[in-house]
Amino acid sequence: MIETTRTFALSAIRVWDNTLPSETLSILHKQAAQRGLGHHIFKRAKNRNDQDSGLNSPIEQALDDLLTQLNDTSPIVEYWSRQEWKHIEAHADIDELLVRQQQHHQIPMKELSFRHPKNGHVLYLQVGFSVHGPTCLFPTCQFGGDLVRNADQIPVVTVPAVPSRLLRFQGDFLHAVPRPFDIWFRKFVVGVGETEPIEQWGRSVILFNTWEEEHGGPLDVSTINLEKEMTFCFNDRDEAQAISAICQNLDYVNANDIKMWKEMKILQNSNLSSEDGCVDEAIPNYSPAKIWLLGDYPRRKSQSRTVKVAAPEQQMRNALEERSQVYETILEQL
Repeated sequence: MIETTRTFALSAIRVWDNTLPSETLSILHKQAAQRGLGHHIFKRAKNRNDQDSGLNSPIEQALDDLLTQLNDTSPIVEYWSRQEWKHIEAHADIDELLVRQQQHHQIPMKELSFRHPKNGHVLYLQVGFSVHGPTCLFPTCQFGGDLVRNADQIPVVTVPAVPSRLLRFQGDFLHAVPRPFDIWFRKFVVGVGETEPIEQWGRSVILFNTWEEEHGGPLDVSTINLEKEMTFCFNDRDEAQAISAICQNLDYVNANDIKMWKEMKILQNSNLSSEDGCVDEAIPNYSPAKIWLLGDYPRRKSQSRTVKVAAPEQQMRNALEERSQVYETILEQL
């Protein structure tokens, strides 16, 4: 039963490389960098050639085409961006305002309901040469407390940050980004790490979730004002108008054809090679690891801000430091 659950969960994680051409990556990075942490939604037109859809910003058109290539008909897309390699504690994405409204009405913590997106995505645009910033997914967990409740063995999938890579996963999966990459094994960390120059330390990503029409998107997220968005993001008004006009041509910010995408397999960590290039089949040495959790108690479902597990330390470090390959590592309860 446990193995079946694990296999099913892993099948809900997909990773592809070469999803966007370099010119599109550059435009999206520029818009994302200027807009910062701006958080918005857009509704997708049923007919992508419908010019009245309002789908005119580069980011929205690119995300729409990625989903179209995947035959994903989800009508609502929530998106935001981040340019720095930041430590993101383990969490699952939720409708934040819905939970706050329930708490305002003093609904008991055990009765709070959490609404998750259908699917979560990370689109990697630019990655600095010193960045080891994988997205780490715990596909059998929705809350931090599940790390010590669900099973004796806990799979974690590490997806390295690679430009033009798209990660897609089930929307209620627990996920995190560690910084430093080995923070789970450290007793303490001082400072947040370097952010400049971006060529070395930048980690530019667009994060987006898909939502079904039944309940709409997250309650506290709005659509953009396109004119203000384009003028703000591209500074020079002439440049903004030129980019906006170019984006009316849907072919300009399209994704690569899905036939050009390269899907990455999730390999078991036991196949990682040692420093001399040989596959290390020795019994792994398990060490305590401390997973940091995001949010308050209802969000974590854990009394503590951290959860301790046992991890095959060298294998886990290798996976976290890996530059390209996607690995599954098995953690165990202490």
